[in-house]
This record gives sequence, structure tokens and C-alpha cells, in this order.
Amino acid sequence: MALNTEKNSYTVVFAIIMVIVVGSVLAAFASGLKPQIKANERFEKQQNILYAMGVNNNEGPNDVAFVPTDVVEEKFNEFITRQIVIQGDEVMEDDQAY
Repeated sequence: MALNTEKNSYTVVFAIIMVIVVGSVLAAFASGLKPQIKANERFEKQQNILYAMGVNNNEGPNDVAFVPTDVVEEKFNEFITRQIVIQGDEVMEDDQAY
């Protein structure tokens, strides 16, 4: 018995199966790479803070070059000595705020 691939129901079932398979693969990748994603987000935030302070690798007036990710944590710790978190009236120091 051969499947009739000309039917609309075959197309819909095939699409549903593909969505489930691809979604599962993407979810597995996202879960597996979560620590690296968090580290990259932290590096990006540190790069943006350093850039706003004027610490960058710009070579000209129209150049936008952030501190490379392999040295951003070292540079961040060099220039940022205290990290303070303010939530409402509460002020606390947190070394891992950014």
C-alpha cells in the first residue's frame, strides 16, 4: 500500500511532524548552549558599559570597535571596581551584577 502524497492531509501531517522534529532539535540546542549564551550576554553587556565609558578599540571618528570578548572581562574588572544594584529603596553591592 503506497501513500498518496497528493492529498492535503498528507501535507498537513508532514508539516506537523517537521515542526515537532525541528522544534525539538532547536530546543535541545538552546538547552545545551544555554551556559555559553549567558556568558555571551554578560560579555556583551560588559562591552556596552565599557564602550559607554569610552573604553574601546576605535581607530577613527566613524569607527565602532568594541573591546574583544577575550579581554572584555579583564578590562571590565580593571575599570569597574564596584557594582551596585539599586532596587527601589534598597541598595546592595553585587560583584556579578554585570
